[in-house]
Amino acid sequence: MPSCADDTTDDTMIALVMWAIWPTEELETMFTHKLSRYLHGVGHPDHPDLHAFMTASEHNQDKNDPTLHSRLFMRFCKGSQLMPHGSDWEIKVSFIGDLPNTKAHFIPEGAPPGWKPEPLLMYAHTCTGEIDVALNGTLVEYITDTLPPNNDGSLVTQFDIWLHSNLMRSCGGEDFTAL
Repeated sequence: MPSCADDTTDDTMIALVMWAIWPTEELETMFTHKLSRYLHGVGHPDHPDLHAFMTASEHNQDKNDPTLHSRLFMRFCKGSQLMPHGSDWEIKVSFIGDLPNTKAHFIPEGAPPGWKPEPLLMYAHTCTGEIDVALNGTLVEYITDTLPPNNDGSLVTQFDIWLHSNLMRSCGGEDFTAL
């Protein structure tokens, strides 16, 4: 757990306290609701931050695909976009404080020592269908961010961008590669 100094900022203090208490059942429920909302989406979320993961023709090809999000999520979790046979399977989400160094992410050239992406990526254990979600302050904000009333589902949230970019990074192409 991070340590606290006398000159700790308010944001750092809040992050330290949150580090000690998450994930709460409420946070897990909010994550599940955001994930469900994402899985009901159609096509690629239309946001400039996501355009780097696909060509315009790829984006247009999947534009009206109501199963795209679910297929990408299955491919990420299980290594295949095919549904497992029978009803004896599950996807388990575990919330962790940090991804182990063995689950390294791309580090930009010239990044300072200890640099990590904000928010952290997810890691899938495709053989068991388990996902590690590394919680940090940024991701907690994405999870707890409230949607406007009467949202019809077309709004692209930061959570949607984070999740879709994770899925596209790991399995957007024809060949499956784990994070």
